[in-house]
Amino acid sequence: MAEGRELKVQVGALRRLSKELTIYLREKEELEDSARERRHEGEFEAKRLDNLLEEHEGAMRQTSVRLNSTVGKVETLLASFEGDEELSREAREVLEQARRLCS
Repeated sequence: MAEGRELKVQVGALRRLSKELTIYLREKEELEDSARERRHEGEFEAKRLDNLLEEHEGAMRQTSVRLNSTVGKVETLLASFEGDEELSREAREVLEQARRLCS
């Protein structure tokens, strides 16, 4: 039962981190588009947008590291899990989605 609880917690974390990284990727594209549009507004605006992008990329790197770590945990737990088929199926689906984001 403890394995099932741990797997469920890690699958929830994996789902949350995947969603977080997806949002960061979308926001990064929006910031890059905004930066391209506003480059002509002056050096201050360009530096401000560059700083925002740099901070954003740092947050993405941290989230990516946590996501990769959680992928490893879920893989390990799933390899030895012999319980609820529904939970196993859900874990495999979320794991596959997370792997696509990691690549």
